Amino acid sequence: MTIGRSTRQEKGGGAVKKALAASLLAAALAAGALAGVASAADQVRAGRTIEAFIGTNLVNVQGYPANKAITIDVLRNGVLVGSVGGRTDATGFAEFNHTGGGQVPAGDCFKPPVSPDVMPGDTVRTRVAGETAFDSAVVRDIALDFPVESETVTDPTTGQVSYTGRIIATGNVNSFAEGVVVPGTDVLELRLNKGNRDDPWDSNGRRDLREDVGADVRSDGSFTHVFDVGVADARDWDLNPGEAALEWSAAPGADEAAGPPAIFVADEGGGEAIVGCPPEAEYAITNGSPRVLNKTTVGGGIRLSGIARNATAVSVTVDDADAATDPVVLDATLQDARVATFQTWRTDAMTAGQISLLRGLDDGTLTAAASYTVGGADRAGVNLRMLKDTVAPASAPRATPRPGVYPRKQLVTLSSPSGTTIHYRVGGTAPVTADAPTFVRPIGVGTTRTIRAAAFDPAGNRGPVGFFRYVIRR
Repeated sequence: MTIGRSTRQEKGGGAVKKALAASLLAAALAAGALAGVASAADQVRAGRTIEAFIGTNLVNVQGYPANKAITIDVLRNGVLVGSVGGRTDATGFAEFNHTGGGQVPAGDCFKPPVSPDVMPGDTVRTRVAGETAFDSAVVRDIALDFPVESETVTDPTTGQVSYTGRIIATGNVNSFAEGVVVPGTDVLELRLNKGNRDDPWDSNGRRDLREDVGADVRSDGSFTHVFDVGVADARDWDLNPGEAALEWSAAPGADEAAGPPAIFVADEGGGEAIVGCPPEAEYAITNGSPRVLNKTTVGGGIRLSGIARNATAVSVTVDDADAATDPVVLDATLQDARVATFQTWRTDAMTAGQISLLRGLDDGTLTAAASYTVGGADRAGVNLRMLKDTVAPASAPRATPRPGVYPRKQLVTLSSPSGTTIHYRVGGTAPVTADAPTFVRPIGVGTTRTIRAAAFDPAGNRGPVGFFRYVIRR
């Protein structure tokens, strides 16, 4: 008997009027603020858990502060490949990319232009509003071969196929220097969730089988694990395939409720509807630093980064909507693919000539587009929009009451044109920057003081500094 298994974009014409879209600006500022190089080690605070699902690209957090805004980034080789913001619930739980909504309200997908294809070696990084430090976790290299199928025996004479009552699963478990897996010590739980809800695995109505495969892992990282389920259940698994998942977490154990792991990784797939959010493009610009160019930052140039697959070269252009201006052309350096053929890339440092061309582009929306050389041919990918605004507010804020000599304490109100934010300092010599206090309520002046204030537009351009001296003579 034999044993087997069953079955560059075109420019638009005309000059663009300066119109900064508030939504695009907010997204750009948020992405730019979080676009650094992630730590190469797990750093998750006690009581918190970061979960990453390789097969379905689901990411969630548990045990975080309740009812707090949170941002989750996915980085590959230090390159930001996806980011999403949301809010934890009353239990400190937040989930993203779960079947396009799933257990949480719809709209939990990662932000455009891509939803990250979470893969081993990526870093999942979280930051809670009001906290200055990140939590970060490295996605472990675990894989389950899909589909997981029942074993059959074929009679060579009659050709009749029969089931042996065993379901055989194979896969691999490997370590990275910064993402170690220790079979036999860590939890490597293989789980089969039965697809046929009317026919559970046992008389107690159990729909899932869970077994640790640590002892099955060979020296090369591969494993084969056998579930002895009986002929009827083996046949039912093939007729009604369910979900299969390989789940990793460090000790203390498989019972997350008793001892929640800091990091949890799963490779998951199956017969049930796991549609998720739209997958990421294989070729895309995923981040720009800075995403907003103002009169100060435009002189320092920009750095763009993104993802590719099997590319041998990447070239990037940054352009405005005016056909009369020349685009900025940037070369990029590809980084080695850690898993399969998925790559990341960064643009090289800009030259003085490239910065000069960048300064010459019109204010407004800029489009960064990349061309990827794959198999000797050029192909396009997902572009990135950026903003350029080099026009600062024209006037200094106004102060009410006017500066002067007063017999008692004054409450000073500052005002500036709509759409700007006022930053100020009272006394001292520190410069008025975006780090200075923000004016939100009247400033009490009880002794002789000078208030210095300036208006900042959404792009960070600072207008003239106003000086308001109040002399208090009681």
